[in-house]
Amino acid sequence: MDWQPWQGTEREDFFNAVARHRRTAWRITLVCGVAYAVLALVMSLLLAPLLFGVAGLVLDILSLLFPTPDLLAYAGKLLSPIVDDPRAVPLADLLSFILLASAPGLLLMLMVAWVVSRAIRHSALFDTTQQLGRPPDPLSLVERQFANTLEEMAVAALIPAPKVVIIEGGANAAASGMDAQQATVVIGQSLLALINRAQMQGIAAHLIAAIADNDMKIGMRTASVLGVFALLTRLSVSLLDKDSFAASRHLMRALCVPTAASQAFVLAQLSDPFIDASLPAASQYDNKLGWREWLLMPLMGPVWFSGFLGGFVSTLILSPGIAWAWQQRKYMADATAVRLTREPDGLSTALSVLSHANTSLLSGAWASHLCVVAPQQTTGMIISVFPAVERRLAALVRMGASHQPMATPSSVSPLWIRLLVGGLLVVMAGLVAVLLPLLVIASTMLTMLFTIMPIAILHALLR
Repeated sequence: MDWQPWQGTEREDFFNAVARHRRTAWRITLVCGVAYAVLALVMSLLLAPLLFGVAGLVLDILSLLFPTPDLLAYAGKLLSPIVDDPRAVPLADLLSFILLASAPGLLLMLMVAWVVSRAIRHSALFDTTQQLGRPPDPLSLVERQFANTLEEMAVAALIPAPKVVIIEGGANAAASGMDAQQATVVIGQSLLALINRAQMQGIAAHLIAAIADNDMKIGMRTASVLGVFALLTRLSVSLLDKDSFAASRHLMRALCVPTAASQAFVLAQLSDPFIDASLPAASQYDNKLGWREWLLMPLMGPVWFSGFLGGFVSTLILSPGIAWAWQQRKYMADATAVRLTREPDGLSTALSVLSHANTSLLSGAWASHLCVVAPQQTTGMIISVFPAVERRLAALVRMGASHQPMATPSSVSPLWIRLLVGGLLVVMAGLVAVLLPLLVIASTMLTMLFTIMPIAILHALLR
């Protein structure tokens, strides 16, 4: 019967594996949350002169018609002691000033996050009223078998059976929806022709585990967090570029107008923030500054640098951290699948089969992390949100799976690999530590020259 030999201390209980990966995922998520809050605060402070300046000038114009508060004079009175002697300012007053100055920028980011979340919620993957695919064919034995297997695993996990849809796609599957009561399992039609009954049970258990562990809502928040910085960076970097100005206007209009077409356009932009798919092959303009560039010059310091800073930190710090946390959730879903089936060979052989197949499934790269295995589309992230199949097989072997033909990596990496990775991390940390203060200093200087001085002149003329 090909019994699995006893593996001694290498054997891991699936309950312990689930708990271990859950702890690791939440610790990494906590670190990413702190980094996200710090980055949002810094970007908001960089945007503060522009936002407060625009609000102050609007009040100055209205003061020509009726009395209005002098916001810029009030802001200058608060800022003056901090600029003159920051060490003499009490800590409580300094924190109050920082919170007050960052409030408009934080509000702007919350609005962008709400727009991104709304676009994701109204997409076909999360809106159950939209037709994503077709239901399983009652005359197809393999489709009915997969649907029945999902129902069996849902009963074992004590959750409602998800809705099942079949779409034209590769050998892959994904779980989507807002919660377990509204969950939908999307199955690529090519998957059903490659797997047997035991492998089908392993994949179904992985999908049900992701639904039971609330991976769908966490995945939506993940896409929203990365999408905020991607959109702000894309908008700010392309706003001052002649070739991309039309695309930035289109993005601004899509963020403000909640139509189905605009939400689809917003979802299409949730990728690498420094890649502009609409950029023409050759520049259509010369390098001379026109009236539009001079008019937008006050945005250079607060907008362009804050957007570049957000994209830079998001790409080098937030995205890898979130990808690492999501890898732990994939390990956790595999371990939970073993807990549901008590049979790790089904999932391990299925992963081996899918590793050599066409796994493209969902058209949007922002939703690829919801799949069982990594789709073949490019996601634009430095670190993949999916663990390597070899490592997932190694984790399943420790839970009792038979060895697969694929070479499984050792639990301890070679010394030279660890030294190389450590060196790259040190270089990256040093690069971030050097560039971040330089970006903040450059943004402050340009803001004072092109933003604060024109606003001060206009304020003096209007008041």
